[in-house]
Amino acid sequence: MKGRGRAVAAWALLAAGLLVVVVVGHQSGSGLPLDPNSPGPDGTKALVEVLRELGAQVRVSAALPSPASAGSATALLLSDNLDDQGRARLTGWVRQGGTLVVTDPASLITQVTPVGSSVFGLVDQTLERDCAEPALRDVGRVSVPSGVLFAVPADTQGCFRQGDAQGDSAWMVVQPLGAGTVVRLGGADALVNAHLGEADNGLLVASLLAPSAGTSVTVLQPPLPGGGRRGLTDLIAPRVKLALWQLVIAFAVLVLWRARRLGQQPTCSPLTCAAPSANGSACPPRRHPSSSPPPSPPGPVCSPNECSQ
Repeated sequence: MKGRGRAVAAWALLAAGLLVVVVVGHQSGSGLPLDPNSPGPDGTKALVEVLRELGAQVRVSAALPSPASAGSATALLLSDNLDDQGRARLTGWVRQGGTLVVTDPASLITQVTPVGSSVFGLVDQTLERDCAEPALRDVGRVSVPSGVLFAVPADTQGCFRQGDAQGDSAWMVVQPLGAGTVVRLGGADALVNAHLGEADNGLLVASLLAPSAGTSVTVLQPPLPGGGRRGLTDLIAPRVKLALWQLVIAFAVLVLWRARRLGQQPTCSPLTCAAPSANGSACPPRRHPSSSPPPSPPGPVCSPNECSQ
């Protein structure tokens, strides 16, 4: 019963730890992750404000940009909850001359193949531009926490590569589509409030979405929890997920250690005719080497036939 009580207590501590991690991970922010109206660390309000300061005409809406706005207009798709019809309309807008920036690595808006990560061990890296894209001439490097690297097809251009070991892969892939362009980014973490000021992240946003004053920018509102094709677990920040996994691993190690200790059996002498000890065990209690030997039992503890051997 004592062992079961400790196990219950350990599970309770684990549940409390998970709750603390989730609460701490989100209590400093207000609003949902990637929300353009949220000033929290995972929000993107700073991105919207930067674009407006640069003179861009920013519209935050769940409605797709109209075909009439294509040409010099840009759009930002933070999280792809569109159906096939919605994606067809959006790519049709791009074909007419629009520029679409997609930060959802799992989006099906165009074909990309994830092949790696920008994370080295547990450390996020800063990636150099390493491409000749004219729109990025003023951008030197970006900080991409938990970034995804894509394969770079022959008819596209890749920027922000992670060294030679990753081969032909990049965090940003520029895909021409009709008269317009789709820019695929390996994650939105570089654009959230907490990381927009790192490296040249803010300059990257300005170069892609507001190349000139007066540019019409549509920031597509991410879906509410349960309103898109993703679950609640997809809204947990990567660093919070890492902390949760660390708690799970620590608890597993604790369980294995306790199971090993509880599974140890007492060692007995080879005599099989000894009487059970007072503690109910088949072996007498252990004594310190300096203690005096136990007194002899008052009578035989086994039959003559058994002890004669």
